[in-house]
Amino acid sequence: MPNVQKKTQIIAQLNIVSALRTIILTGLAILIFYPPYARGLYFDKELLPFHIMSFSLFILFWIYKFLNKDYAVFKTPLDYAAAGMVVVYFLPIVFTQAANMRMAVGELLKYCNYFAIYLIIRDTVKNKKELYTLLNI
Repeated sequence: MPNVQKKTQIIAQLNIVSALRTIILTGLAILIFYPPYARGLYFDKELLPFHIMSFSLFILFWIYKFLNKDYAVFKTPLDYAAAGMVVVYFLPIVFTQAANMRMAVGELLKYCNYFAIYLIIRDTVKNKKELYTLLNI
C-alpha cells in the first residue's frame, strides 16, 4: 500500500507541474502579445499592468522551478550578460547618480521585466514547436 500512495503523490505533483507550465506558457503568450498594443510601453500608466503581470508570472515560474528541483539561475554566458544589464541600470540608483530618479527606477523595472521574461522563456520552452508558437504570436 505505501508504494501505491507514493505513486499517487508523484502523479499529483507531476500534474501540478504540468498545469503550472501550461499557465506559464499561456501567460508568456499574453505578455508577448499585449505590450505592443499598449502604445509601445512608453507610458507609465500602460507599463504598470505589464510589470504586475510579468512579476506574478515570474513568481509562478520560480514555484515551477522549485517543484522541478532546478535551482540554477545562470546556465549560459548570455544569462550573465542579461543580469549584467540589470546591474548596470541598478548602479546609478544605488549611488544616487541618476539625473531623474523616477525615470531611472522605471528603466530598472523595465530591464528587470526583460530579464525575467528571458529566464522564463529559456527554462519553460522545451522544443522548437513551442518556441515558434511564442515567436509567431
